[in-house]
Amino acid sequence: MPHSQLRYASDFGSEGRTVHLTGEAFFDIRKMADAPFTVDAGKETRTVVRGTKFNMKAYDDCSDIETTLIEGVVDFHAGDRTVTLSPGQKISYNPANRKLMLREVNVDAELDAQLRSFQYVRLSKVVESIGTHYGCDIAFGREALEEILFTGTLDYNMPLRHVLEIVTLSTDTRFTRNGDKITIL
Repeated sequence: MPHSQLRYASDFGSEGRTVHLTGEAFFDIRKMADAPFTVDAGKETRTVVRGTKFNMKAYDDCSDIETTLIEGVVDFHAGDRTVTLSPGQKISYNPANRKLMLREVNVDAELDAQLRSFQYVRLSKVVESIGTHYGCDIAFGREALEEILFTGTLDYNMPLRHVLEIVTLSTDTRFTRNGDKITIL
């Protein structure tokens, strides 16, 4: 996925199979009893795989870490808690408040979605995420606006204009666009 990083040790596979994810990735993992596969998403979370297909989102600029299971079984670990997912389930974990939420989802819709969830995230961080995804620069008319907290889910499949309208309506701000220059006021 764009703007994602997957890191692993040079001896990957010899003593286990652990990868470190920032961003989003889809995994199709073959079961190997002697070499478990683990995705470390930071913030005291990891997903341990038992041979399966799943999608994981762990963006630095979002508040939640999410795993959606397509087939097979995974164990999602958050701190000292473990939740076993069944196909068609999605788990979201917010490290700030240590809240876990497990729910049934439409897997096809989840995989097509370009959703980013934010919970009490500074507007400057949200705007940075939007700018990175859409490849644009967004400035603030006043420095104080950067500190506004935003909570919501943005669909990056939508046109930039619609995403900006959602953000500005939610934060009682507005935006102007003059050519390539976008300003939050």
